[in-house]
Amino acid sequence: MDYKKYEYFESIDNLISLNFWSKFSNYEYFIKSIEKSIDDRFTYLSHTYNEDKQHLSFDEANELFDKYYSDDFYRVRNSYPFTIRQSTFLTLYSFFESELYRITTNLDKYNKLDNMKENGIMKYYSFLKNESNLIISKSLEKRFINYNALRNHFAHNNHKIHDSHFKKIKQIQGVHLKELTEYDIELNIEDPRKIQWLDKELNELFLNDITEFFKILVNTLKENDDFMAVISH
Repeated sequence: MDYKKYEYFESIDNLISLNFWSKFSNYEYFIKSIEKSIDDRFTYLSHTYNEDKQHLSFDEANELFDKYYSDDFYRVRNSYPFTIRQSTFLTLYSFFESELYRITTNLDKYNKLDNMKENGIMKYYSFLKNESNLIISKSLEKRFINYNALRNHFAHNNHKIHDSHFKKIKQIQGVHLKELTEYDIELNIEDPRKIQWLDKELNELFLNDITEFFKILVNTLKENDDFMAVISH
């Protein structure tokens, strides 16, 4: 490998690796930690309730649960996991988008980003696809399109799922939707479609996809001599 080529490899590593791989480890640890906190909260609440009802009759235990524990159990098993997984997804998305912005603006010496029609991650992906010959699998590309729809739903329209987003969000593993049923139609409910639940695998898979994307991008840039002058100077 000649010296200029070595400088190029080192520059790409500085462009991506130092800012990305350490953050990836932190996010991976964070996801595991929040999932553990969800389990720990439920375990602690269950233990407390079981201790309190230990010497009560069946009816007394039910009364205790209804009066003092039902709301807490609902929050621990429903509201808290959904909210924290949604927040984590948006944090990962923001991280991914900001890294793509930083990388593409460093590579865009002719200001081509300003004239692109797409927005957000799809704009940066299109730039890298067109300018650096970045190639990812169709399935990975489709997943990012779906993630983009989920992010837009959370950020802009968190109650009703827009028609253009519904089919995309429905395909994301770890997302469960409530759809229109015959009973809803009979009650003349206009559109009850909403996200009912987020599994813990959603953010694990999203982070894995982000990692795969950046690994492919690093290898693509290392093989693309057209960017040598841009990154190395």
